[in-house]
Amino acid sequence: MQVKKTPRLIPAPDWAVRSIESFCSALGARLEECAPYPIYTLEVPGGPYVEAFSPPPTAAKAAHELFNNVIYSIGGYLGNIDRETHHFNPSLPLAHRIARLCGTVRCCILDERGERKFLYGKPVTGEYIVSGPCTPGPCVVVNRIGEALGWGSIRVKSKRRCTPHTLQPVKDLGWYLRRGG
Repeated sequence: MQVKKTPRLIPAPDWAVRSIESFCSALGARLEECAPYPIYTLEVPGGPYVEAFSPPPTAAKAAHELFNNVIYSIGGYLGNIDRETHHFNPSLPLAHRIARLCGTVRCCILDERGERKFLYGKPVTGEYIVSGPCTPGPCVVVNRIGEALGWGSIRVKSKRRCTPHTLQPVKDLGWYLRRGG
């Protein structure tokens, strides 16, 4: 007889919180800006990763009381974390939450042609980047009107000058269409 592996929503272990906090810090954001409520993880016993959520306290309490934590999604979806490497893979809903903080966090703003390239999963070169960080690393990608397009990674050719740099897509809104998200 095979034992059923039931997913369970539990308060996030310290290693998961540290992984998310490290990612937020790399963006220039505080953990509270990425996850405004306590972090919970959806764990499947023996699974390769955990899903991270930030539900309001009343929703987490209701999930525990009504469903005995057997629930698959609750609150704001933050992303998933690899159990072995503790690498945090941010979600697109998190990009929408962080995009409102452009100006204080690492954001890359694209023009219309850059937006199109990015949404097709293609690298975006400096001439299509309206503004962005001058140092390598992760960033939230937005269009000129502040709409979140996804996550990218900045590549810098010269450390002396900010330009030209390249934006490498990590996860974008077009990802769902190309990969069946």
